[in-house]
Amino acid sequence: MHASDDKNDSINNSDRVELFFRSDNSLNPYYCLEIDTKGRIMDFKAKPNKEFDFDWNWPSNEITVKSVVNKDDFIVEITISLESLRDLNLLKNGSIETGIYRAKYHQQKDKIFKPTWITWINPNTKTPNFHILTSFGKLELENY
Repeated sequence: MHASDDKNDSINNSDRVELFFRSDNSLNPYYCLEIDTKGRIMDFKAKPNKEFDFDWNWPSNEITVKSVVNKDDFIVEITISLESLRDLNLLKNGSIETGIYRAKYHQQKDKIFKPTWITWINPNTKTPNFHILTSFGKLELENY
């Protein structure tokens, strides 16, 4: 769902879930999905050193997103086709190398919103940086 021309700016500054997928350790390329609480997707292809291609999109018929906002939390559900994972060379022997992240924005005393990051794999960096090799783990698909 691509809601507006400014969706990337609004998603980038809002509570969201991020999924990054790599085909190998070179990270050349890797694919990024950032989904906000409204179910909007910012999808892009990336290369090392944060070289982002925002003109690239996950095939729209190969991904579905649902979101629900509750009083104290939100839920994002993502369905990605196995075909698209294969086509992007991401699915290997029933596993997917993935980075999973969560951004929660809190308003500071100066009225500026700053994120708190939650990661599945700690990349062990001084400041949050998930566009590196150490932020990825391996998801094993059941019954594959």
